[in-house]
Amino acid sequence: ATAQIARLGEPLQVDTELLARLAEAGVLPGAVVAVERVDALVSLAAPGSALVLDLPEEIARHVFVRAAAPQ
Repeated sequence: ATAQIARLGEPLQVDTELLARLAEAGVLPGAVVAVERVDALVSLAAPGSALVLDLPEEIARHVFVRAAAPQ
């Protein structure tokens, strides 16, 4: 599925290392990303990025998304 990143919750905003990883992967507010849930992990990948982030549920729940606008 695809979704647009609406915002990153405060627990993520204070983790500078994680913020850097999110930015490197193109997972930033406004970005449209591919989202896939496998067991207790949520995978996020921005189009064109070779980097896929596999986030545990307790972290992924702070990445707020909305439906991506049709292209």
